Amino acid sequence: RLIESRRFEMPDKQGQIGVTRDLTQAKRREQALIAAREQALIANRSKSEFLANVSHELRTPLNAIIGFSEVLEVELYGAIENERYRSYIRDIRQSGGQLLDLINDILDFSKIEAHKFELRLERCDCAAIAKDTVRQISVQAKNQGLTIAVDVPALPVLIVADGRALYRALLNLLSN
Repeated sequence: RLIESRRFEMPDKQGQIGVTRDLTQAKRREQALIAAREQALIANRSKSEFLANVSHELRTPLNAIIGFSEVLEVELYGAIENERYRSYIRDIRQSGGQLLDLINDILDFSKIEAHKFELRLERCDCAAIAKDTVRQISVQAKNQGLTIAVDVPALPVLIVADGRALYRALLNLLSN
C-alpha cells in the first residue's frame, strides 16, 4: 500500500491536524497508463516498420509492371495493331503509376512519423499539379453532386517545391 500522510500546524499554534490518504489505486492506475502508452508506442513503431517494409517490397514488382507496360506502349518490339490492346496497356501503365504513387505516399507517411521525411525540392508547374489533382478527384466530386472548376493560367506557373507533396496536400484538401 502507498500511503500519503501530512501534518499541518493549526493557525493558533495550539496543535496539528493530520491528513492521511491511500494512494495505492491511483498509483496502480498511473502505472497501467504508463504501460498502455509504452505498448501503444511499440505497436505504432511496428506498424510503421511493417508499412515501410511492405511498401518497399511492393515497389520492385510494380516497377517491372510499369516498365514493361511502357515498353509495350511505345511499341518498342513491334506494332500493336489492336486499339483495344493499346488502351489496355495505357490503363495498366496509368494504374501502375497510381499504385506506385500510393505506395510512395505510404513510405512518406512512415518517414513523417519517424521524423525522417525530407522534401524533394524541384521546379514544378502549379497549373499542371492543380489540373492533375482536379482530374484525380473529379469522379468522386461528380458522384457527390459537386462541380469542380480549375482556373489556372495557360502558361506554366513554375515554383520551387516538392511537387508530390504539393499534389498530395491539394488532393487531401479537395477530398475533404
